Amino acid sequence: MKVRKFCPCPQLAPFVKNFWILTNELNASEYVFGSPMAMCPDGYIDIVFILGAKSRYSIPKKHEIKKNSGLILGIITENHTLAVDENFIIAGIKILPHSLSLFFDIQAGEINNDIVLLSDTKDGLCVEMIEKLQENITDTGKMINILEDYMLKKFHKNIDDKIKMIDYSIKIIKHYNGSVEINKLADHLGLSKRLLEMRFEKLVGVGPKLFSRIIRVNQAAVLNDSDTIKKFLENSLKLGFFDQSHYIKEFKKFTGMTPKQYFELCVRRFQLERLAETGSKN
Repeated sequence: MKVRKFCPCPQLAPFVKNFWILTNELNASEYVFGSPMAMCPDGYIDIVFILGAKSRYSIPKKHEIKKNSGLILGIITENHTLAVDENFIIAGIKILPHSLSLFFDIQAGEINNDIVLLSDTKDGLCVEMIEKLQENITDTGKMINILEDYMLKKFHKNIDDKIKMIDYSIKIIKHYNGSVEINKLADHLGLSKRLLEMRFEKLVGVGPKLFSRIIRVNQAAVLNDSDTIKKFLENSLKLGFFDQSHYIKEFKKFTGMTPKQYFELCVRRFQLERLAETGSKN
């Protein structure tokens, strides 16, 4: 499989992290149809369009998704899997969790560790969206334009002070790679710790402490294709874990793998991508 990511237009950039297209280009035994693909929490919400295949999300509930469906994947707090039965393309929009209510009549706290089908949200644009994506399935540029137009049409609310406050809080948490004391963050914002937690749980889907842990492990999982296992572990341990035991425990909770297992999987994926690129040039 291969994921391509695309930046949003300036109007959407404050709310949308990226648009992405996932295809099963890498013909390898790791990605047999029907086998679960492991995915890790990243602190975002995804609007997902699954084209040409039935699929199963386990997050931890199992959801059977029909062909050519759209869904919203809420913020996830543990590793989850997606299994696809046939040849497929998946198009997605990764948004900041507190931005969800600006596009849909849903709060992030309503779909924590769960999904909601767009067909159940009275989204009048969903059917048209999927038809357009199918018609342009071989043209990535047009697919991204369709996703972008969809989000621009869906934007329907003013940004209130609570959303601005959460946005600012998230920027602080990410700036410090999740190593933030929540009491100090609340004091900085002029809020009680409990009020900050309540606003996070409603607008983000999880409390600020859990969100910080997700961000820290997600940052620890950043891996360059030139990294050695030693360099990878050294960089990860600098992110504020108490010790190596705490690091491994947290990493496994959110990714489902030990750091060593994750490193080996990523190295294998890098090799497959290089092979695919080499093959396409020949």
